Amino acid sequence: MAAYVFLTVTTVRVSRINIAYHHNARIKDVYSNTAHVDRTRSCLNYHFIEPQGDYIEEVDRKIKEAGAKARTNCVRMMEGIIAPSPNWIKAKDPDEQREFFEHCMDFVSEWIGEKRLIDAVVHMDEETPHMHFDFVPITEDGRVSRMGFIGDELDDMTKLQDRFYKHISSKYPDIHRGIPKRKTHQRHLPMYLFKSAADLNMHYKELYDAVQDISIINSKEQKDHVMELLSQYTVDYSAIMYRIRNAETYLSQVEDEARQREKQLQRYKEEIKGKDLEIARLKEDKEELKEDKKELEKLIAEVPAEIMDKIRGTNKDRKERNEDI
Repeated sequence: MAAYVFLTVTTVRVSRINIAYHHNARIKDVYSNTAHVDRTRSCLNYHFIEPQGDYIEEVDRKIKEAGAKARTNCVRMMEGIIAPSPNWIKAKDPDEQREFFEHCMDFVSEWIGEKRLIDAVVHMDEETPHMHFDFVPITEDGRVSRMGFIGDELDDMTKLQDRFYKHISSKYPDIHRGIPKRKTHQRHLPMYLFKSAADLNMHYKELYDAVQDISIINSKEQKDHVMELLSQYTVDYSAIMYRIRNAETYLSQVEDEARQREKQLQRYKEEIKGKDLEIARLKEDKEELKEDKKELEKLIAEVPAEIMDKIRGTNKDRKERNEDI
């Protein structure tokens, strides 16, 4: 199976800046998406860049240090995620995994620059090792602007993906470049949908196992445990179901788009089939003309030379008269 490394960059709303901090820093019972995190492995997480305070403090500090101008409604922070194919990264030992993320970090540092970076952390306590990096989009002319720093969402992000792939493949040639969105024209599912799916699976498994463990002997104790789990996940369940409904709508749109493209492809196939038939007929006509040409050449070869000379002379006179007119 081909191996890929996905680089995504998203805008972080002001209201969610410190939620991102709580998640990345693994502040217990505060960050979201806790169900798929193995807390016993959180000690294995490591930073390439570690924030001095929470993200809001760090954003303000970076803007102040750069002497940048920030509009009230501007995008103040962005987050990137680098996630390799699970089977590919899990086949490597911890030292090799760290070496890979160090190589990724070289690209991030060169692209974003130290004056913008707030945090860069590798999470080893989830299903697949991956890296988060957070930064303030400060332009070279001192503005805080997503568009000014990132550029066009389609063209400039595609160029960024090209640069990232070139950097990664220089050391890991078995990594493949995915087909750019500008070529496929397909929509991609946002990362949070996969996170939601992981949450739901983990919640379901824990609740299922707890229910299965209920017996006559421990029923009271186990029922209390199940009730505690249900209470704990009620809010998360509502949020996940909301996301699932959004996902269903999104997938429905993607399926409609796929059906439209399939119809378009079918029309193209029919057009190609029609052109193939036209080409076949033209080839037949060409062969017939070749045969007619051969017959005419045979006929002309049998005409006496003095008659041919006379015909040529007549044609020459006719041409000269036409030119005079």
